[in-house]
Amino acid sequence: MMALARLRRNNRLKAPYSFSKTMKKGQLYIGKYLNCYIFPKKYGDVRLGVTCVKQTPNAVWRNYYKRRLRLAYQANFNLLKQQFTAPIDIVLVAKHRAEKFSSEKYIADLAAILQNLSLHAKIRR
Repeated sequence: MMALARLRRNNRLKAPYSFSKTMKKGQLYIGKYLNCYIFPKKYGDVRLGVTCVKQTPNAVWRNYYKRRLRLAYQANFNLLKQQFTAPIDIVLVAKHRAEKFSSEKYIADLAAILQNLSLHAKIRR
């Protein structure tokens, strides 16, 4: 089992303003199981926000998706640190599917998004 990075309090997006700013002004990267919004900042740390689409039927499903997205972020944290030296805000949005998937699929999907991002796009301040 791989060692996971700890998601500290100052590394989380909490305010609705931060979510909406990142989702409106950030760059969108689409994966099979999730969407990733990335917004570069001038100062601070890498911060993560996790949410689900509106079609998610109830709290059980929302919490399931959010746990999987946090785990995918923690598993890919070292890759994020290597690619982004500037501070960024990241919002991960889970797509609703009728069946539950293992966390490895979310980890692989986020890793694929980050690999494609490193190959094709440069994040600037």
